[in-house]
Amino acid sequence: MDFNFSLHNKQLEVSTIIEDFTNDNGKFGTCKVDITVDTMADVLLAIYSHLTPRIYAIEANCKYEVLAGNEIITALSYFIQGGVHYPADGLITDFQGKTFSELSRRDQRRLRSETLCVTTLASYSGNRGKEEAFRTVVSKISSM
Repeated sequence: MDFNFSLHNKQLEVSTIIEDFTNDNGKFGTCKVDITVDTMADVLLAIYSHLTPRIYAIEANCKYEVLAGNEIITALSYFIQGGVHYPADGLITDFQGKTFSELSRRDQRRLRSETLCVTTLASYSGNRGKEEAFRTVVSKISSM
């Protein structure tokens, strides 16, 4: 396998990712997955603590095939736009028992303006063998 990747790291604001996610024609429109409230709380804690997880994707035809990070994107969207309550016993005390719209304006802005790193490999005919290797590497990283 050829592990010599030409990757692109993009810093995207949470608000941009959510906008794309909720649009079926957006770059992230196809990465919806089922999550639990605990997963949502863990994702929010990581982002709120500036321990921002990375998203890995293959980019083709102006869309992302997300290999790792679907849960992150889904969790953010469900909390910010879905009216889901943060757990009453969650670790972020300012969020406990609240929906996104019930948070202070400062906390709403802070969460929406956080940036996530999206690492992408462009999909084109010359990259076919590298796509398989990239999928393998991302799978291994995700299972750690």
